[in-house]
Amino acid sequence: MNLGMIKYSAEGEIVKRVDSRKSDDKEGKCKPDNKVPQEDLRKILQKHKKMFQGVGTLKNPETGEPILTYIEMNADAKSVIQPPSPVPHHLEERTRKKLDYFVQEGIMTWTKPGEPISYASPLVITPKGDDDVRITADFRVANKGASRTRIVPGLRVDEMSATFGDCKVFSHLEMNNGYHQMKVDEDSKKYLSNRDDCLVGGKDRNEHNRTLDLVLTQTQDHGLTLRLEKCEFGKEEVEFYGVRFTGEGIKPSKAKVKALQESGEPSSNEGLCPDCRTAATVNEVNLNLPLGTYREQEAFDSLKSSLTEQTTLSYFVPERPIIIYVDAGKKTEKSSNVLGELCAILCQQDDDGQWKMCHVANRALTDVETRYGQTELEAAAIKFACADALYKYLVAAPKFEIFMDCKPLIHLFNNPT
Repeated sequence: MNLGMIKYSAEGEIVKRVDSRKSDDKEGKCKPDNKVPQEDLRKILQKHKKMFQGVGTLKNPETGEPILTYIEMNADAKSVIQPPSPVPHHLEERTRKKLDYFVQEGIMTWTKPGEPISYASPLVITPKGDDDVRITADFRVANKGASRTRIVPGLRVDEMSATFGDCKVFSHLEMNNGYHQMKVDEDSKKYLSNRDDCLVGGKDRNEHNRTLDLVLTQTQDHGLTLRLEKCEFGKEEVEFYGVRFTGEGIKPSKAKVKALQESGEPSSNEGLCPDCRTAATVNEVNLNLPLGTYREQEAFDSLKSSLTEQTTLSYFVPERPIIIYVDAGKKTEKSSNVLGELCAILCQQDDDGQWKMCHVANRALTDVETRYGQTELEAAAIKFACADALYKYLVAAPKFEIFMDCKPLIHLFNNPT
């Protein structure tokens, strides 16, 4: 039975999909709790209870007509029919059951025998729990012929940091098969990812509840539905886009921290690089020490410990004072394949007068930059911070200070001429 595509490990068992938004319950995950104690929140959910049932259809709230999605292909696009990938025997029944459900709900239709096909993309099927599967499709080949009339960039954690600056209460909403709630134009059906998660926040429960009610109203007016068991309401902490949003700030995912803590010892310089380069965003690290002695093992354990600390990034608040820390480092040996980096850290002063990190950015040196002198390199770090990485935070911002470890630049950058 050829229904889609699945990935195998070398040992033959199914490779389970890792969802960065979820962590193990034993590790203290903020589990969905729909037994909300707040009466106002309960009333809001009761008001919108219909939108937690079934699979909706995106519609125009004024006319009630479905909004059709049209996929435009380039004039020179060629039809591509890719072969299906086999499905393991023990997933066949689950996959067939899920496809029958989609057909029954009017989400999909079976291709009629003998019907001409212009495009065919392989399914990607992954296990979902004990008795379900997640069915998606690999449209990478078909997308090459699509006319890109609109490109919507993905969300960035640093952008969300500014949006949820003073929020203390959060709700995480997830669409019920969000992609399937978009009705496709008849001419575009033959060609056949979107985001179906939403984060709501408020400075207090009253503001949170008002915002949540507004979001749910707009969602319901547009004919969309949510998956109640995947939603979280009125939480002081939720996991979203691989990090934890809390009233204190943004914290690392417990699942990712656990994975790093349980990572094995590196057996080569190449194996050590990923951890070291992560630390290099805020510290100067010698990446070229030999491995094997107790000193190197102690250094590696210390590095891993620092990476798994429960560090919190504060939310960015435009009205607060700003300071920027910059640094630059070159590779220490010509034989090393590891390039140096430019690093910038944005900090703000909180209500207690303490300076807290809000954003950290870094990038590897270009080939030309590796031949810069140290003073030029430090200047490049300032340009990287102000003109690239932190630009959106600093435009129209009040006066801010930059801290660095290169005194010659103080006179150069403070020279009005």
